[in-house]
Amino acid sequence: MRAQHPGDGPAAVLDHVPELPGGRGFFAKGLVMQWRGTRRLPPAVILLVASLCGCDDGLQKGRFSLSGSSSRSVAKVTGSFTVVQGDTLPPAAQSAGTQPLLYLLVLVPSVRATGASTSSEEGTYVSTYRESWRTPQGDVAVEVKWDRRTDTVAAGGATFDRQRGNVFVVVGDALGKVTVTQAGPIDAGLDEFAALPKIQALLPADSPAKDVALVR
Repeated sequence: MRAQHPGDGPAAVLDHVPELPGGRGFFAKGLVMQWRGTRRLPPAVILLVASLCGCDDGLQKGRFSLSGSSSRSVAKVTGSFTVVQGDTLPPAAQSAGTQPLLYLLVLVPSVRATGASTSSEEGTYVSTYRESWRTPQGDVAVEVKWDRRTDTVAAGGATFDRQRGNVFVVVGDALGKVTVTQAGPIDAGLDEFAALPKIQALLPADSPAKDVALVR
């Protein structure tokens, strides 16, 4: 008779089923408990439990696949400029490959930072871009999320249709207030220095981003 090892049977699977909203976790655990007396769970049950738990294969999905992003600091004012690149899913027949999909110009004019950090996370369906700055009064952060399934961009409590404009000027302050201006759509290229003037030409005259430059 084959010995059952720890982590080999339904009890081990049961231990790794999370408590999920909407009762999915309880339903998944119920499925597992039906087979607790057996040595192995049927493959169909394992797949169903995995889907209920929100497990994924780590691949980018939705309407776009991203190949990366590049960022530059803004000169004379606290901020950064990021170009996000990738292609449609599936790639169009006439696709040229990697192309600019999103331009993010994030500014915090009222903040004098002593340090900065930039992070990005390309999830299965949602890409998250976060800029944070250290100040004597504490950290200031601005976050932008792009849902590649619905092709919407969220920042400052508002949601935008990226098809109507792939340029987002996000302006924050030390108190956490964020305002967002959408512009475009435009293909200003992948080079940040060449793209910024083209984007600034789209912005209203009173935009705080109208005259900013990038650090070389």
